[in-house]
This record gives sequence, C-alpha cells and structure tokens, in this order.
Amino acid sequence: MILPQVGDTISLLLSDMGAEGEAVGHCAGMAVCVWGGVPGDRVTVTLNEVHRRYSKGRLMGVQNPSPNRVIPRCEWVGQCGGCQLQQWEYSQQLAWKQQRVERMLQSMPVHPMVGMVEPWHYRNKALLPIHASGMGFYAKWSHDVIPITTCVIQSQDLHPIVQAMQRWMVSNGLTGYDETHQSGEIRGILCRQSESELVLIVVARCPLNEVKGWGELANINGVTGLGWMLNQADRNRMVDGPVVPVMGSLTLTHQVGGLTLQVPAPSFFQINHSQYTGMMEQIRAYLQTIQPRTVWDLYAGVGGFGILAATLGAQVQLAECDPQAMAIARHNAELNDCASLVGVASGDAAVLMSEWATATEAPDCVILDPPRKGCSDAMIQALLTHLPEWIIYISCDVATLSRDLKRLMEAYECLEVRPFDMFPHTVHIECITCLHRRHV
Repeated sequence: MILPQVGDTISLLLSDMGAEGEAVGHCAGMAVCVWGGVPGDRVTVTLNEVHRRYSKGRLMGVQNPSPNRVIPRCEWVGQCGGCQLQQWEYSQQLAWKQQRVERMLQSMPVHPMVGMVEPWHYRNKALLPIHASGMGFYAKWSHDVIPITTCVIQSQDLHPIVQAMQRWMVSNGLTGYDETHQSGEIRGILCRQSESELVLIVVARCPLNEVKGWGELANINGVTGLGWMLNQADRNRMVDGPVVPVMGSLTLTHQVGGLTLQVPAPSFFQINHSQYTGMMEQIRAYLQTIQPRTVWDLYAGVGGFGILAATLGAQVQLAECDPQAMAIARHNAELNDCASLVGVASGDAAVLMSEWATATEAPDCVILDPPRKGCSDAMIQALLTHLPEWIIYISCDVATLSRDLKRLMEAYECLEVRPFDMFPHTVHIECITCLHRRHV
C-alpha cells in the first residue's frame, strides 16, 4: 500500500464530519480531514499535512456534490473563522450535532436537539478587529483580517457601521492596530444589540478624550449608546479595560424568560436571544418540578438563572469571579423584585461553594454554567463532598460536559440531557443536563 505524501492530489469520498467542522474521508486506511467539505461529497484534495494516523487536505474542487450540500449564503465561508457548516443543509447539521451529543455522552438519555426555525441573523454581538490591513473578521486560525462588511448570522447590518467607522478614523487621523510593531490607535469595535437598543464601543490603544467628531458613529441608524474602551495591553484579548461613555446608555435591557435583565455592553451575555429564551423556559420547568428551597448559581454571570429561581420562591446565592458582574446581578435582582431572596458574592465559585456548605449545609439545587473549559477539579470535588440534591448543568462544550459528568456519576444519576443549537452553522452545541443525587 502506497501511503499518501504531502503535495499529493487525491480523489476522496467524504463520509463523516469531525468535531471542528472538518469533513472526513479515508485514503489508504488513513483519515483525511478536509475543511469546507460535506459528508457525501466526492472531492479533489491536495494534502498539506500527513501524520501517522491522519492527514489534512485542502479542498481543490467538488467532483460530485452531496445531496445535502447547499450554496452558502456568505461568500467568505471557508476563509472567515466564524461559520464552519454553512455549506451543509441545516437539518443535517442538527442531525450531526444530535449524534455528537449522544456519542460523547454514551448511555445518558438525550432529548432531540432544539433547532431554530430561522437559523440566520441570530447573533446580538459582533466584535470587529481593526488592523492596519483592514476591518472585518479574523480569518480561520489566524489574526489576518478579512474585510467583511456583511454577516448572515449577525442580527445587525454591519455595513453602515463599517463604513461610518472607516470615515470616522480617517477624519480623526486614527489608524488600525499593527500586531507586529504594536502600533496604531484603534483595535476594533464592539457592537451589542437588544430588542430595541444598539450600543457601539470603540476599543482603543490610547485615550480618545481629545476626539471631537463622534457624530459619524452616533448618527448610525439605531445607535442608542456609544463609548470607547481603553485597552493598552498587547495581547489577544480585545474587550478588556475601562469604558468611557460618549453618548446615551452603554447598558442594554433584555426581556427573556419573563425576566428583565440589564447588561453593560462589554459584559458576557448569551448571543442568541431566541435560544436563550428556550433554555430559560427549560430551566424554569426543572425548577417548578424540583421546587427547591435553596439554589446556588455558581457561575452566575449577571444572574439570569439564579434570579429566575428566586422569582419562583427559592432562596438564592450567586457566585461569580467578576465583581462587576455581581454588582449587575444585584441590580437585576432588584429589577425583578426578588432582591430579598438573592445573595451575591464574587470569588472562586468552588471556594465559595465549600465555604457556604461548611457554614450551613448543601443547597437543594446547584446551577452550573461554566465557561467552555468546564468545571474546575476543585468544583467537581466540592460538589462530590457536599452533595446537593440536584444539579442543573448548562454546558457550551459537549466534550468538557462529558468529562465532568463521568466524575459526577460517582454520586449522581443523569435524568436527561437537552441539547440546544445555540450557534447554527458552527460546530458549537449548548446542553442542559439535569442530575439527581443517588441515595444508597
């Protein structure tokens, strides 16, 4: 058997989709990963990496398209790092995500994936890097900026924002960021939207106090708030630093799941309002069934899930490492008339969990909504030590969810998993898992 080599061009039938959105075929017993392909395609591929057990290839052409291949709505698919699956029929995306959850979680009871009726224009957040080379979105696996002015998964039309930003920079003599030489005044612009508000925040490497001509941005149709953020650190994280208001309010108000939640534009908040509402209703259903007296929301953010529990009568503790987020959560509890039932604390969630449980006792229910990396070892150990009766685990990465559930199964039974397609046309999957403590 002749093994393939770097530079070989081969014909390949694609049969599966990988976790990162790469279609997979086989040649000489070796898996070949092809970005831009769809299972069922017969493609021409030039190999650019060959390893011991797998190789990677560049899609050169589609000889015979899969019946599930569709024409992407965006011309930048395959170049922009945002969408990986736009060339795949949406029902097939959902089926693959369903299979991935079931495969990763093995014998756990998984409900059907909750998809979107209209899986376009759902994102209420855009972060556009502005480099010396242009403004748009990062190319896949790089910090090269592709000059994209439209995006079919963004709820806001970006074209007038990009045009106004370009005019504003020219009129004020401002230049984009040069990562190589660490020069330039502007790093990017953050766009955040609610049902009735649009806030823009310019991310700058130097103070913009002397800038006078803000009207170019303030007059964009729909803009309700405008400000700038000072981020002088030469690192990849763009949204980081103090914010100075210029016009209007930089806080957005979201109506979700019967709650009113106010969120400053730089703070974390779910980017898909429709699916977040569905998740909130599912958690409401769990809480109404469980009827917990005490609930601890241990990665609380601005407090949405814990505040929901408080509106249902539970005594709630919120934990979050970001002190600003906890101040916002306290305000949101007041907005929803449940402040007397909500306590907040900033710090490491695992440490707070252990301190609270030692001082009193474990709560009836813990809500977990960790970042993509999942729960820390300390958090899993705290849960297994103090053993709350119920755990509702919200995950945005099925791989780390699988890892954490395997450890929690020492003391808990998984009653069900409900997956949501929070990010259509990408590989990401959101899951809500309900766990109940085993009693021997």
